[in-house]
Amino acid sequence: MSRVVVVGSLNVDLHLLLQRHITPGETLLASGGTFSPGGKGANQACAAALAGAETTMCGAIGDDASSSVATSLLEAAGVDVSHVRRVPGPTGLAVVSVDAEGENSVVVVPGANAEVSPAMVDDWADVIAGADVVVLQGEISAASNLEASRLVRGRLVVNLAPVIDVAPSCCWRRIRSSSTSMRGPPRWPSWGAGNSPTPRPSCAASGNPASRPW
Repeated sequence: MSRVVVVGSLNVDLHLLLQRHITPGETLLASGGTFSPGGKGANQACAAALAGAETTMCGAIGDDASSSVATSLLEAAGVDVSHVRRVPGPTGLAVVSVDAEGENSVVVVPGANAEVSPAMVDDWADVIAGADVVVLQGEISAASNLEASRLVRGRLVVNLAPVIDVAPSCCWRRIRSSSTSMRGPPRWPSWGAGNSPTPRPSCAASGNPASRPW
């Protein structure tokens, strides 16, 4: 069984249903108002577990009442949440507005996710290094993603959602340090959900040309 570690966000989603999206200066009535577990990291961890992978979630939740909602689906799916830290303050919140045409807009308050620091990531070093696949996204800081990528010994998947300014060299550094022990050419990390098992990374998010560092 593959071992998947997700280093990323846990949120609570607040769902609002609107006839149309709001414009500046307006006040509109909405229905919905329900809460559900969310966060791009938690969603990825839940999906991996439901697909049959042994999955661990590394992230942070607050000390508020919402924290139990944020972890509920992970626990139900069998994800290991023992490495999810509880920090003072609110759990991450995403306000999801959906209009009558099905178009949505999302506003995210990072909350505890902003406390996922490089130092915290270092505390997960053994877990990250022992994974077959490590998944990162854009709902924790670029510095924390960089630190996590340095610890990866298996395959790295970087899902830049939302798009943040990351240095592609964080992945190249890992490849260079591990390629001497690999048979065949280095494996390029996956950037997103492409079908190729070894895609070349795209640098569009950072504005840098997609070129190899050697």
